Amino acid sequence: MKCRLLVLGGLLMLECLSAGAAELTAEQKAKVRADLETAIPELIAKYQLADALERDGIGRSDAKTSGGLGWGEQGYLRRYMMCYFVTHDPYWLDKVIDHFDRMVANLSDPDGDGLLSWQDVDYSVGLVDIQPEGDVGNLFVATPNGDRRVYVKRGGENITGHEYRLEFTSATEFAFTDATEGKPLGTVAYADPTTFDLLPGTKLKATGVAKQGARFTIKTTAPQPCEYQVHDGMVTYPVAQFIGQVQKRDDLDPKYREKADAYLKLLAEHFVKRWEKTWVEIPPDAGLYVFTDNPTQRFPGYSLPHNQYLAPARTCLTLAALKGYPGAALCADRARKMATYFKRNLRLTANGAYV
Repeated sequence: MKCRLLVLGGLLMLECLSAGAAELTAEQKAKVRADLETAIPELIAKYQLADALERDGIGRSDAKTSGGLGWGEQGYLRRYMMCYFVTHDPYWLDKVIDHFDRMVANLSDPDGDGLLSWQDVDYSVGLVDIQPEGDVGNLFVATPNGDRRVYVKRGGENITGHEYRLEFTSATEFAFTDATEGKPLGTVAYADPTTFDLLPGTKLKATGVAKQGARFTIKTTAPQPCEYQVHDGMVTYPVAQFIGQVQKRDDLDPKYREKADAYLKLLAEHFVKRWEKTWVEIPPDAGLYVFTDNPTQRFPGYSLPHNQYLAPARTCLTLAALKGYPGAALCADRARKMATYFKRNLRLTANGAYV
């Protein structure tokens, strides 16, 4: 870990110097660069060894969820490209290929829209829909907070997708049954109000005057794997950098250009195209991506927060600079409009900082 941080710090410093650090004079920048360039080769060699020894060099590229890739693996891809920017050693391109090919093998299309993706269930919600059957008087059954959405890590991950029945067998008792499995789950002594925990994943609360024979159907929807643009963006940004760097060199083995072309086709036909399904314009001249409309999304159809839509924005910005890419204009438009929206939402504080 220490080696990884040292290398990352040095590479970031070199990137900053290349971009231009206004607070340093040309002489100061030259000295810092010279000092770093002396130290960087040794640090990269140490990182190369440490990387090879960690999980046999595969990083987190074998993660099966989009979150595991977006928050775990992307750091490896990013460091490989940073090492390549400094050394121009194809070894680091090979590392990207090894990792990304492993990741691509786990793409799938569970919703059948023809667009491959990684998904994650860890952020999804379980749904609980309660309907009375016939006349139940003023009886009412709901989750304790009245919300049909039950969040993961708060019980939502235990929502089964089964259908349940609640039936008052008398004025002082009701029975609760898993109708999907035909399995009685228990009886509850009733007094207005009564909270009980026979439904997997969440408690339920019954209120009102009990009425013998009153019945409720509880239909649940288990959390489903959802697609997340932020995870896509974190992963595809260094891959887009890979494509751009390979395009700039004619002296590389042709296999790198073949991979770059294949990756560009994948990003264009499955990622950019899929992101377009969630794009919304925000006049004047701005826009962003929204969460997918999967009903078990935590915020279906809502605008992504700044840190999430800016992840694919970096990928779009990088793809927009590629020569011969037919989608470059679209990517440039999307990146510009997301940057406009972000800038529009910045606020200058009294101490001169932006929030």
